[in-house]
Amino acid sequence: MKIFITIALMLVLGNAAFGQTEGDKRMKEDQKNNAAKSDKNQTKGFWNDEKLLEPNFSKATVRDFCDDITLPEDPTNEIFEYMFEQRLFETAGGDIKLGLVESEKIKVRNFWDKNKLKLECTSSNGNALKLAIERSFFMLILHLADEYQLDLNFVDPSDNRNLLDYVNHEIKRIDPSDNKDNPATLKLRNYRHHLINKGAKPSIKPGI
Repeated sequence: MKIFITIALMLVLGNAAFGQTEGDKRMKEDQKNNAAKSDKNQTKGFWNDEKLLEPNFSKATVRDFCDDITLPEDPTNEIFEYMFEQRLFETAGGDIKLGLVESEKIKVRNFWDKNKLKLECTSSNGNALKLAIERSFFMLILHLADEYQLDLNFVDPSDNRNLLDYVNHEIKRIDPSDNKDNPATLKLRNYRHHLINKGAKPSIKPGI
């Protein structure tokens, strides 16, 4: 009789422990999901979380590109000048062992051409390169143009302007008289000069 009672108690305690374990798992899972939702709400605004990079990249990848401009860190590989560049190279499928050879740069250009419109940072209401201009991170744009010959003339559907159009618009917005001696537009004029030297062309006719 004692044996049967002992076995019954063991079964009851075992089921209780099992139920507690399952409950703990569900609680941890709920906490994890709530934390993820909270994190998304706190960081929303730095990237466009509705557009995905093709073919197999996550929403966080878009966020990372934007963060590489707003919160730039040093690249983890010495062959790169900027973390944005390294992320672009790796996401495009570049082989770091081969280095910055033409075959790998072609991969970067192909990836850029396919995804440049999807690299949107909502804090700048447009493409990541516009954010780089806003954050005075213009050296990144010059480096990408020099090293990879990336297309800088594409029109951003968010405002129907390319990069040079955007700079011209900002100069005119700050100083409608377009006074070349205005110190408030000196930096933007310098950007415009370098963009034109890199082959940038306006898509919008002057005066529009």
